[in-house]
Amino acid sequence: MKTKEKKKQFLKNTLFFILLIFSYAIIGIIFTYPLIKVFNTHVPNNYFQEAEHTNDWGDHVQVIGGFLEHKKTIINFFTNKPIYEKEFCFSEIEYCQVGKGTDISTGWILKKIIFSAYWGQTALNFVFDPIVTNNLWIILSFVLSGVTAFLFARLFTKSNTIAFIASLFPVIGPGRIHHLLVGHRNGWLLYLFIIILFLVETEVRKKLKGGLRYTIWLFISGIMVYFSFVEPFYLMYGLIFLFSRIAWNDLFEKKIFINLKSKILPTITRYLWLVFTLASAWMATKWHRASKLQESILAEGGRTLEEITRYSPELKLFWTRNIYDHELNIYIGIGIVIIITAVFLVWFMKSRQKQRMSYYLLFGILLLILSLGINTPVYEFLYKNVPMFNLSRTPSRAIIHFLPILTAITAILFNYLKRLTINNKIKSNLLQFIIFLVITTSIIISLYNFKSISLARLPDLEVDSIEPQDKILYLPITHGGHFFTTIYEYNLAYLDAVAINGDHPYEPLAFHNFYAEYGVPLNAGWVNTQELNKIIEDYHITKIIVFKDYYNNPKIEFVPEETEINDVKTMLNSSKANIIEEDEDFIIYSIK
Repeated sequence: MKTKEKKKQFLKNTLFFILLIFSYAIIGIIFTYPLIKVFNTHVPNNYFQEAEHTNDWGDHVQVIGGFLEHKKTIINFFTNKPIYEKEFCFSEIEYCQVGKGTDISTGWILKKIIFSAYWGQTALNFVFDPIVTNNLWIILSFVLSGVTAFLFARLFTKSNTIAFIASLFPVIGPGRIHHLLVGHRNGWLLYLFIIILFLVETEVRKKLKGGLRYTIWLFISGIMVYFSFVEPFYLMYGLIFLFSRIAWNDLFEKKIFINLKSKILPTITRYLWLVFTLASAWMATKWHRASKLQESILAEGGRTLEEITRYSPELKLFWTRNIYDHELNIYIGIGIVIIITAVFLVWFMKSRQKQRMSYYLLFGILLLILSLGINTPVYEFLYKNVPMFNLSRTPSRAIIHFLPILTAITAILFNYLKRLTINNKIKSNLLQFIIFLVITTSIIISLYNFKSISLARLPDLEVDSIEPQDKILYLPITHGGHFFTTIYEYNLAYLDAVAINGDHPYEPLAFHNFYAEYGVPLNAGWVNTQELNKIIEDYHITKIIVFKDYYNNPKIEFVPEETEINDVKTMLNSSKANIIEEDEDFIIYSIK
C-alpha cells in the first residue's frame, strides 16, 4: 500500500513539475513576443525597437560567436587537431605561447572549454542551428530561473502557490530580461546564483552530515570559481551573501554564542569551508589574470568611478519604467509594495521567521542601495575599500541579484499572511484562488511593458574565400572591446583562420598592445594609409575584411573624413589588394 502511495505521489510531483516548466516557458514566450513568430530567422538585438543601438551587431552577436567558437574548440580538442592556437591567437604566434618556445598547452585549452559561459548554448548547438540555439536558450533561461527560484521559495513555505508567485520576480524582472535580450550573460546565469542561495539556505537550516554536507560545499565552491572566470561580479555578490547569511544565522538565528561549547565543531567546520571557498575563488581569479590570456581593463581593475557615474540610476527608476537603457534599469514594479509591507509586518512575526525576514530585507535593501551607484555614498565607499568590489561592472546590475532575494521576502511574507488567514478560519479555496489570481496578475502586469522587442537578422558571414593560413585584419579598427567588434568574433567563428583584432573570450597581451598603438575610439577617427601599410607589413596580413555597416548605419555618429576614406580605398584598390568577395555586409580584400 505504501509503495502504491509513493508511486502515486511521485507521479503527482512529476506532473506538477512538467506543468511548472511549461508555465515558465509560456511566460518566456509572452515576454519575448514577437520572437516566437520569427524563431528560425531572427534574434533579439535589444529590448525594444525604440531603444538605442538597435543594430545588426552588438553583444547579441558576441553570444552567438562565443558559443560557436566554444563548440569548435571542443571539437578540435577531442579530434586531436594540431592547430589549437587558431582558437586563441590574434597576433603573431609567438605571442600566443605559454612560456618561451612552448605551444598552447592542453591545460589552457581545457581552461577555455570548462570556464565558458556558453555551455547551455553549445550543447543545444550540436542539435540546432545558431539562431534557433540562441532563441531556445533565451526561453530556457526563463525555465531555469523559474524552477530554481521556485525551489528556493519552497524553503520558506510549504505552499506551491506562494512559491510560484514568489518565483516570478527572477523570471520576469526587467533587470534580468533587459540584459538577457541585449546579449549579456548575466541575464541567463542568474539560475546559478539562485542555486547558491538555495544551497546556502539549506546548509544553514538543516543538520546535514558527512558526505552530503561536503558535497554541497564543494558545489558552492565550484560555482564560485566558475563565476571568477565568467562573470566576476556574480562572484562578488555571491561571496557577500555567503558570508553574511552564515554569520547572521549563527549570531541571530541559532545564537551559537549562548551554547558555543556544544556547537563549536560544526561551527569551525562551516567557517573552514567558507575560507576554502574564498581561497579557491581568489586563486582562480589570480590565475585567470596572471595567464596573460585575459588582460582587459574590466578583468584587471573594473570600471573607473568616472565611468560608473553614467551607469548610476536615479532613485525614481525603482518605480518608473525605463525601457531604453538596460544599464539603468532597476524597475521592480509591485516589488516596492512588497518590500514596504514586509518592513512593516516583520515586527509582528515570530522569532525564527522574523530573523530570516530581517536578514533578507537588510540584504535586499543593501542591493537596492548599491544599484543606485554613486548616488549614495555606500557604493563609492565599498568601491574604494573592499577588495574586488570594483569588479561590480555597473551598479544597476545589483538589481539582478536583488530579484531572487525578493523571492525569499515574498515567500516569507505571503506564508505569514496565509497563516493569519488560517488562524482566522478563512479557508475558502475559492478565496485563496482569487487572491492567487489577483497577486499573480498584479506582478505580471506591473513588470510587463507591452512593447514589441527589437529583432534582427544576422548577416551571412559564411565565406569561401578565407583559407586556414590567412591572417585577417578587420576594418574599422575601433578600440578593443567595443561592441561593434563583436561582429568580428562572430565572423571568425565561421572561419578557420587567425585575426589580429576583434573581440574574443581569451585575449593575448599582444592584442591589447595592438589596440594601444592602432585602435581608435568609435567616434574619433580612422586608421590612416601609413598606419594601414605598417599593420599589413608588421602582422603579415593576407586578407582585409571591411564591414560596410560601419559607414551605413544611421545610429553611428562617427563619419570618417572623406579624404581618409578615399586614401584607404585607394590603397586597398591599388596593386597591393584586390576585391575577391563583396556583398551588402562586407568587402573582402586579398593582399598580394
